[in-house]
Order: sequence, then C-alpha cells, then structure tokens
Amino acid sequence: MVPLGCFEVDERVVELVWSVLSGTMLTSFRDIEPHRIGTVVFGGRSEPSFVAQPGHLDWLAYENRAARILEAAVQLFEEQPGS
Repeated sequence: MVPLGCFEVDERVVELVWSVLSGTMLTSFRDIEPHRIGTVVFGGRSEPSFVAQPGHLDWLAYENRAARILEAAVQLFEEQPGS
C-alpha cells in the first residue's frame, strides 16, 4: 500500500492509497467508521470507475460526491510518475 494523499469532501477528509497488488486506489475516511468508502478501478476498462462500499451509498449519492471522489482520484493517478 502506498499513501498518495488526501483531500476534503464536504468537510470530511478522504485519504487515497494505491494498492500495488491489485492496481487500484482505495478511498477511505480518515476519522469516520467504517473507514473504507470505495475503490477506484483503473485497469480493464475504457474509463476508471468507482466501486462504493454499501455503508456509504447514501452519503456518496448526495451532491455527486462519488463523482467528485473519482475525479480527484483520477487526477492524482495521472500526476503520478509512470502512470
């Protein structure tokens, strides 16, 4: 696991971690349980996609939060050397 950074979504800190073994980016809340929000999948698709954890579906649906997290994750991924 490689920590990539964090950002805020509506006053909640979201951390992004690269999973080397699976080639995905894990998204988690820093201070809220359950921590894991979802996974950004990059490989095997024409566009990256966000797979949400069931415990946060209502929160993610409000004001396009899932799309905002996906956008931030893709931007961070593209900024990494070798991406």
